[in-house]
Amino acid sequence: MTSPSRDPAIDERLLLEALIVIRSARDRAPTDFLIALAVVLGAIAVALGVIGFVADGVMRDLSLNLAAEVAGALLTVVLVDGLWDRQQTGAAERLRRMETALQRRIAESDETPMSTADHEAWRAFVDEYRELARRQTLLDRLRAARGYGRRAQALERQGEALLGLEI
Repeated sequence: MTSPSRDPAIDERLLLEALIVIRSARDRAPTDFLIALAVVLGAIAVALGVIGFVADGVMRDLSLNLAAEVAGALLTVVLVDGLWDRQQTGAAERLRRMETALQRRIAESDETPMSTADHEAWRAFVDEYRELARRQTLLDRLRAARGYGRRAQALERQGEALLGLEI
């Protein structure tokens, strides 16, 4: 372990800030999963529809029929959202586990001060999440949707590693 950071109060404030970040991520998870699915299925339906209107003959029929099927799947999954409940539950459970472990770490922060490396890692965790969550408009979130899931999962893994949780 490297040298402790300057002040235990600074460490505690940073850990409380990280706790707020984890709670925010947990609260956003259901909406983010649903938006990502809607974007993917919507894009596929639109692409097939465009191909259907551009092509002739059998390709036109096939593309338009597939576009209708994908649009139906989009509506079914978005309205029922059963598939994403499992994803959401898993993500929310991981975040709850991180939250509990972080609360334990906060309670221990006076007894065991954070090392400088841990302090820097938690600061990076908080800053990266804030950057990830900064995209508030639907258009910004749609633009970021492609890499959002990977970055969110990477942050979860980073948080779990910092807390010493099993991944």
